Amino acid sequence: MDTIDPKRLRELRRSRGLSRRALAEMTEVSARQLGRLETGKGVVRVQDDTMRNLTGAFGVAAAVLRGDAPVPPQAAQGPQIDGDCLRAVREARGMSRDELAEASGVSEPTLTRWESSGRRRVHAANLKAVADTLHVDESILTGRGRSPTAQPPDAAVPAGRVTPQLRLAFDLVERRYGPSMDEVVELAPLMFVLLAEGSLARRRERLAEAEAAMGRMGELAREQPELYFLKYLGLVQDGYWQEHQSIADRDLRGDAMREDSHWQLSFQEDDLGAVTPFADYLCYLADDMAGRVDFVLGEVDYEVIVGSEDPVCWGAEPYQVCRDDVNELCGESRHARWALAYGDVRLPQIPAGLLEPDAAEARIRWLEERLSDATQARQEEYEEWIKSLVASIDDIGLESKESPDTDASANDAEDGS
Repeated sequence: MDTIDPKRLRELRRSRGLSRRALAEMTEVSARQLGRLETGKGVVRVQDDTMRNLTGAFGVAAAVLRGDAPVPPQAAQGPQIDGDCLRAVREARGMSRDELAEASGVSEPTLTRWESSGRRRVHAANLKAVADTLHVDESILTGRGRSPTAQPPDAAVPAGRVTPQLRLAFDLVERRYGPSMDEVVELAPLMFVLLAEGSLARRRERLAEAEAAMGRMGELAREQPELYFLKYLGLVQDGYWQEHQSIADRDLRGDAMREDSHWQLSFQEDDLGAVTPFADYLCYLADDMAGRVDFVLGEVDYEVIVGSEDPVCWGAEPYQVCRDDVNELCGESRHARWALAYGDVRLPQIPAGLLEPDAAEARIRWLEERLSDATQARQEEYEEWIKSLVASIDDIGLESKESPDTDASANDAEDGS
């Protein structure tokens, strides 16, 4: 138990321009209780959590409320939350008020009041809890910071391409490195230019090596005329100049060469993506960073791969980022992995307490409970497809083993006849 000086409590409240009702909403100490505290005789005993709520709201030490220390000349006022900003961020994160309340510990009625009343003073600890749950700086919720959600974050990405897997990739990047979806999208042109120019620079280097090799082959053609295949060196030289022009035109995917019948075989596409110089460069970077960054290009993993519903990326192969984070979050649970991969739950919706290292079992159970019937059906369909594929492969193996015996039986029959 602690004590409060009624006069000091009344002085602090009035200095902040707060009514008892407003202070009650900030602190979740009822207006009736505040009235009793302010009109008490002498010092009034209060519960420890009530003292913490009041000191947090006023931004003062407990000694100030007890009357043992003077009021600081410029005591910090409780922060003001902007209801519109809160609602915009919450909706952008795909969270309902109930989900935000569960994850942050701030009650749903309190969140409703905050969102419906413009700007209002709130308990600093509550503001921090909500900001941490939404993975934004507190200044965003108070309206002082540059909001990453002035428009829905998906609006910066063509609607047809925002698959649940792409949203998961953005969430994983934000969780690991910090930037929001909007901020990554804002950086995307810069990152693409760096990748594009890196790809062109590497092609120039390889083309210079090819030019040197062609020079040596030309010498061999003149010195050793019996090497008749060197008579086709002219075709290779044509390809050299086409590649040179492709680089000069910043033709990242090699579209101009793809249209030439001589080179079409080199650009054959498969079900996952296109073979392009740009994709080759990304694979080169991935190989160069192998073991240091956990991302992968071109592997089929329909649980968490970006664009698994439409896996052809522009000039690149499908990719997967932050796989270690997904494994850490979901463990061995396929249900938890699918709930994340298909958007049944977003990373920001996971309660902060469940992200602690010792909460793995509770977190996985929580994710599994949010697996939708539609995703469950999709998972079962996928697993049946895998089983049928394995069975067909086994059948082929059995047929290949049986065919020699069949031939031998036929030969025996012929010998007997």
